[in-house]
Amino acid sequence: SWGGRGVYYRLEKKYSKALQDLNQAIQLNPNEAMFYSNRGNIYFDLGQDDNALNDYNNCIRLDSTDETAFANRGAIYGRKGRLSDAISDLSYSISLNPKEVNTYMNRGIIFNQLNQRVQAKSDFKKCVEFEPNNHAIWNALAVAHQHLGEFDSSIVVLNKAIEIEQNEGVYFFNRGISYRLIGDQGSANADFDQAKNLGVQVDPGYYQAIN
Repeated sequence: SWGGRGVYYRLEKKYSKALQDLNQAIQLNPNEAMFYSNRGNIYFDLGQDDNALNDYNNCIRLDSTDETAFANRGAIYGRKGRLSDAISDLSYSISLNPKEVNTYMNRGIIFNQLNQRVQAKSDFKKCVEFEPNNHAIWNALAVAHQHLGEFDSSIVVLNKAIEIEQNEGVYFFNRGISYRLIGDQGSANADFDQAKNLGVQVDPGYYQAIN
């Protein structure tokens, strides 16, 4: 009951009460892995990464099959710059639960940071399979195509992002970049104008064709 109420308080963003309840739950039953995972999530929300990492470690020590703890520990490692450790945890979490979109998304972001663009693109593709109406994921996939020099493909993907959400200026800006890089400066400028109308600052140099 203490643990359940702690989870409820976290969802309500009443973090102080949530911590009090999870602390009580752990005191009563220090061998329940879920309590450490749930308290770690509170620390994660609060940006207390060391405390969160300690709790996720305890959870995994008690239950080596908790895919959520591995995924969240991977996210912590990513925030700490321990990118190889992050990939390891996120990959193991995916092996335990291959249908969690956030884990693929986080791993794709880490792959990008490691300049492993092909792997990043693969993860973002998996994400859109799970959430085909999530425009932010389509944009992430488009940027992965850009990093690989696949500008025509990035335009196709950004068309999808814009079809879903027409008020996100960065999508027009990113598509404008791809148009510019394939030599279609007219389409690029139209996208840059739309991006500016939606609040994106566009360097005037982008309106000049690449020689």
